[in-house]
Formats: sequence, structure tokens, C-alpha cells
Amino acid sequence: MKKIIIAFVLLLFSVFAEAQWVQCDGIYGGNICTIITSGNNLYAGTKGTGVFLSTDNGTTWIQKGLKSFIVYSLAASGNYLFAGTANYGVYVSTNNGNSWSQTSLNDKNIYALTISGNYIFAGANEFNSGLLLSTNNGANWSYLPFGYSVSSIAVSGNNIFTGTTNFGLFRSTNNGNNWYQTSLNDKYVTSILLSEEYVFAGTKSGLFRSTNNGNTWIPTDLTNIPTYALATSGNKIFAGTVSGVYLSTDLGVTWQHTNFSSYLVNALAISGNKLFAGTGGLGIFHSTNNGNIWTQEALNNQTVWSLAKNGNYVYAGTNGYGIYYSTNSGNNWAQTSLNNQIVWSLATKDNILLAGTNGNGVFLSTNTGISWTQSSLNNRIVWALIITENNIYAGTNNGVYRSTNFGVSWVQTSLTNRYVYSLAVSENGIYAGTDTWGVYHSTNDGNNWTESIIYYNSVFSLAVLGDTIFAGLGEDGIYCSTNNGGYWFYRGLNGKNVYAFSILGNNFFAGTDSGIYLSTNYGLSWIWKGQGFPVNPTTRALLATNNFVYAGNFGISVWRRSYSEIISIRNIPKELPSEYFLGQNFPNPFNQSTVFNIQCPRRCGLSVKVFDVAGRVVQTLLNDHISPGSYQIRFDGSELSSGIYFYSLLVDGNIVSSKRMVIIK
Repeated sequence: MKKIIIAFVLLLFSVFAEAQWVQCDGIYGGNICTIITSGNNLYAGTKGTGVFLSTDNGTTWIQKGLKSFIVYSLAASGNYLFAGTANYGVYVSTNNGNSWSQTSLNDKNIYALTISGNYIFAGANEFNSGLLLSTNNGANWSYLPFGYSVSSIAVSGNNIFTGTTNFGLFRSTNNGNNWYQTSLNDKYVTSILLSEEYVFAGTKSGLFRSTNNGNTWIPTDLTNIPTYALATSGNKIFAGTVSGVYLSTDLGVTWQHTNFSSYLVNALAISGNKLFAGTGGLGIFHSTNNGNIWTQEALNNQTVWSLAKNGNYVYAGTNGYGIYYSTNSGNNWAQTSLNNQIVWSLATKDNILLAGTNGNGVFLSTNTGISWTQSSLNNRIVWALIITENNIYAGTNNGVYRSTNFGVSWVQTSLTNRYVYSLAVSENGIYAGTDTWGVYHSTNDGNNWTESIIYYNSVFSLAVLGDTIFAGLGEDGIYCSTNNGGYWFYRGLNGKNVYAFSILGNNFFAGTDSGIYLSTNYGLSWIWKGQGFPVNPTTRALLATNNFVYAGNFGISVWRRSYSEIISIRNIPKELPSEYFLGQNFPNPFNQSTVFNIQCPRRCGLSVKVFDVAGRVVQTLLNDHISPGSYQIRFDGSELSSGIYFYSLLVDGNIVSSKRMVIIK
């Protein structure tokens, strides 16, 4: 009997453990600093979101550690992967980036890394001593006698070439003990490519070529085009420039532009038949036909500030690359024609889609984002947008504006000279969350406002649930008011920045600087719901709709989770039941969590509530219209003290069954 019980517990655990947040595909983007190959692995170092790994030649990417770091350079040898970072020196991983250790070189900007045999060279942005060497996999580093800031390194046989930030290219033939400055002596050298006959130097002044190890240099066709990356395969040489990728098939004598244009290319790499190009903001592209056709990789490291839904469209506002949309629940995304804005806020109603931007005001689309028109509110930062029955409101860096004609024209309300980060509306009026001045309330369409200070803190988010207004603060968690802001009282998540709210039924989600939380009892208690994220993300936007909860995050794009699962209810495939049923929880007593089954014979308003011995509701596990069927519900009692509790099944507000359970801690 004991073995049977253990097996049942493990089965329950596996059922709930498998459901968690997963990253949506295709919010493309990111600033790529470097790309390297190592065996079957492809690594990308990014500006601010660490290292990504692909094991299927770029088809899918996984974020691998150093998640908030700027990674300028990468190098690999055997089981060792080295990352050169901004301000924190060199890190090393021996397990494909799953975990990292900081080497003793721990306080430099490392622009370049190169490995030759047992020698690891690191180029630092340090004027008098920019070149360092390790011969023991980064355990110790020594300065080489090189008195310049290093931006690039390449090694071939006895030749070491070092590019500097202001003094061109240097060469050493004795492992860096002595250096010779080449005639390319006044350039910022961003990249170096060595072949049997030629040396190529990409600079911020264009691309140069040498046939005698750098003694003399010949300008190429790309002389006046800043060149940041170089790669070669067979007789082909590729150059990543400020305006896309160029190709040469005659050893750099002539160059032709590929079909990858108008983008800054910081990194190039070749793996098999694929050429990869890392851009300064649009992530990674690849080509399998020498640059004639390019495909954007789903390197999901965008920052998403806003989310909205309209029909079967889900929209995501990003940090500088406009708005993306998905029509299949986030499985795939496409960029709208509004593709070059920081989009702080989104609002939709009927066929109207509004976007609030960073300094360019509000844009309007009436055709699902195919085309956009800039409204007359065109010179403000718009952090918040909300649509009511008759008006549209915009929270800006100069108070609140109102439109009565679907965003075509705007007038400023009497709330001026305030940064307005958030807006919410209820039957009692409109609320505006501001910087350090709390919440303002208007009952007459913004003609007059009443100030309600909450401890002189910024209000990043607002939401209305029933007759309660909730305010998400900077560092002080959540406060709420039941009298339109006349008085505020604490409602949890102390010490957290609360950036986003989303409500579906009585389920209340909060996005914070340490992940996502759920409350089922009007904020009396909060349950962490971040299972599946690589780290607790900074969640800037939330959208609970239909079958999913979507989270827009800083640096890792959009993730989603099943709505029924996140509120701890799972459908159990069975024959349709003939009557209502509430099962006994198991295990009982329990320490932290337990599960039980319910059955519903028809679609109705169904609730499952937990009561203490005094008859007070301590958690609402379910409050929704659900389809006929059998369901399993998980109850997390980690926030409750030890004792006896009761849980009840309510149909259309009436209790039909109750059970007793015991928490022991």
C-alpha cells in the first residue's frame, strides 16, 4: 500500500510540474555583439541579455546565463567557453553556458577574445595595458607589453594581429613580447580576418587589405563604409558593415552588396551551409545562398513594454522595434509597419488599435496594424492608454490628454505637469497613476482631478476589481482603496516594483521586478507563479485572455502559460458527469499543497472557495463559467498558517458540497 501511495504522489507532481511558462516564438530582435561556432554549438553574445545557444544550427535559441550582461566577445576551446563582458571581465563555462564562473580578470571591458593552442588572448578597453594573456584557461592573467586599448585580435601561426581603438593595427611574431605598428596606424580596428595570402582589417573608416602581413595596406571598395565583422568560406569573403552584408569572390578586390541591407551588422559566423549575421537591434539573420535570401532567427531577447488583444490578434509593443502581432496565440509573430518606435502602451477597441510611443505621441491603426497614422498628439511620451465608452485617455510626460474622436485629435485635461505612468477606469471615474504624486481621480472626464498621495511613490500600474482600485508602486508593492483614493491600505508584495496588472474573473495577476504573482482573494495573499522562467523576469506587461496568460518581459520577449493551469485547474478527460461532485483532497493533512477533483454536469457559474474555521474566505480557487467535465484543482496553502480549513463547491453562488482539510507545518 505504501508503494501505491508514493506512486500516486509522484504522478500528481509530474502532472503539475510539466505545466509552466514557455517562451513564445518569434518576437525577434536584440543587439548582437558576437557570434561563434564550436563543434555543433552556435553561441551569440548580446548587449544586455547575455549568451544564447543554438544546437540545431540556428533554428532555435536558448538563453544561457549572464542574462543581464553585455557580452562583447566569445571564444571556445574544447569544453571551455569564454565570455568577455562589459565591466566584469572574462567569465568561463565548462557546460555549454549553463553555469558561469568569473575569472581573475574581473573588472575590465573585454572587447576581444582569441584562443591559439594553450594561449588565451583578451583585449581590454584600457588605454595603457589593453592586452592580456592566460595559459591556464583563465585561472590567471598577465599583461602583455602593449600600451593601447584593444578592440580586436587575430592569430595565425607566429603572427598575432591586434587592432586598437585609435592607433590602428599592430603585429607581433613572438607571442606578444614585442610589437610592430603597421602602416594602418590611425584607425579604429573593429575586426581582423587572416588568410594564407591576405590580412583584412575592418575599421570604422572602412575595409583595408594587406598582402605583406600589414607592412602596407590597400583600400578596398568598402573604404568609406564602416566595417564591423568579417568571415570567410572557400573563395568567399563576407563583410558586415553599417549598411548590411557585402560579398567578395576575388579576395577582396571587388565587393557586391547582398540582399541584406540598411542594417548595422556587428557579427558574422559561418556554420555548415549557413551564414549568420548578428545585427545591432534586430537579432540574428541567416542565409543559405550567399546572402541572396535572408531569414530572421527567433532569438527572443526583446524587451516588451506593452500587450493588448483585439479579436484573435495579440499585440506586443517593444523597445525600439515597434509592434509585433500574433494570430495563433503567440506561436508565431510578425512585425507591423510601425517598426521603429519604443511602444510603451497599447489600447484596442473594435477596429481601433492605438500605440503610445517614446516622444512621438500616439499612432492609430484601423486595419490591424497594416498601416498607421500619427495623431495630433505627436510630441509626447505616452506611457498609458485607455479606452472608455466615449473617450480615449493618454497618460503622458505632461499629464493626461483626452480624445473624443477615436484618437484623431486630442485636448489636454486639467491634469498637467505630471508624469502619468498608468490609467484605469471604473464606474466612479478615471484614475491616473503618477510619479511620486500618487493617484489622481476624475469623475467628469478629466475636467477636474482630485489628488491622492500614496507615500510619495511612483504608481506604475492601476487596476479596478469590483469597487476596489489597486495601485502598483515602485519598491513598495501594492496598495488599494475602496473609496476612490480617499484612503489607501497595503495589499502585499512589499519591496517589489509592480509594473503590470491583469484581471480575468476574480483572478488577479501582478507583474513585478521578480516575476509574476496571482491573487484569488482581492490581493489579501499572493502566490508566486513563475515556474518555467530561466530566472525571475522583470515583467512589464500582462495580458490574461481566453486560454492563456501572456507576460511581456524585459530582455526575454513574450512568454505564455495556460490560464486554467496557472489558476491550478486541469481538465481530466472522462465521460461527462451527471451530477456535481467535490472530492476529498489528497494528501490530507498536507504541508504546502494538495489536490482534489470536482465534477460539473453543465456549463454554469462555478466557484471553489477555501474558508477558515471562522467562516471567512481565505482563497478563491475558481470563480468562472466552465464547461461540463471533470477537473483537478491544486491548492497552494503555503501562505496560510497551520490549522483546519474547509473548501466548498458553489454553483451560481450556492454551496453544493464542502470538505474538511488540515494544514500542518
